[in-house]
Amino acid sequence: REKAIRSVADNIREMTATFSDWFPFIKGHEILAGILFSLLCFRAVYILFYRILQQQYFRSVETIVAAVFLIYTVFIISVASISRFEALSSRLLSPLYIPFLLVSSSWIAPYMQRIYRKKKITILLASLVLYTGFQYHHYRLNAEAWEGIKDAGIPGYTEDSWTQSPAIAFIKKNKTLFTYAIYSNANDAVYFLTGLQVLPLPHKEITSEITVFLQPVSFYVIWFTDGDNPDLVSFDFIKQHKKLVSTQTFTDGRIYFFSDSTPSLH
Repeated sequence: REKAIRSVADNIREMTATFSDWFPFIKGHEILAGILFSLLCFRAVYILFYRILQQQYFRSVETIVAAVFLIYTVFIISVASISRFEALSSRLLSPLYIPFLLVSSSWIAPYMQRIYRKKKITILLASLVLYTGFQYHHYRLNAEAWEGIKDAGIPGYTEDSWTQSPAIAFIKKNKTLFTYAIYSNANDAVYFLTGLQVLPLPHKEITSEITVFLQPVSFYVIWFTDGDNPDLVSFDFIKQHKKLVSTQTFTDGRIYFFSDSTPSLH
């Protein structure tokens, strides 16, 4: 991986922004989400130290959950601050979702056993209100997601913009024309949708990848507009080192053929 471009503080901010979207009442309030998340981390640390000191409670689900919560939190922030990562979105933070809920609510059952009936009823009613708000919040999130999915498909390479791509349709129809190495800024999309083996374009900061990339005399480059990635070598960079022979243009991208000695792609 390349070196990170976001600091520890940036990753923590992204993490708390994701948490604020997960839960009702704090959506859009990232500072509040950051405070609550910090308090939860302190609680997880307290649980671990208490269980270590009080060995009779060590073998408990609460201990395991607190450990998982802390280990994954430290791991994901550390790795994302050392190497190049996408934003810390729900996709990467989903392993924390259930531990987050369990660590924050594990005190309720022991507390309920120690209080009187009237207080129990009050807490149960408050919990019911919170639970209802929680479910309604996720209902709205799922409804909003469905509004986009029902028209454009599930986000990713099954989305209409990819499955109905003119460039992809051309590649499917003309696989036999690709007789040399093929590179793309979305090589996984080409393989997923056409079955054609395609290599990724090299990262502009990794010299060894660029050296291997420039070795072949002839190769194709499938360039998707939606696959633009500033971490990869640019079209201008390739033109500086290789001769552009032909270009096939589509509404969603282009197919370039670079060669010093062979006919172009038709």
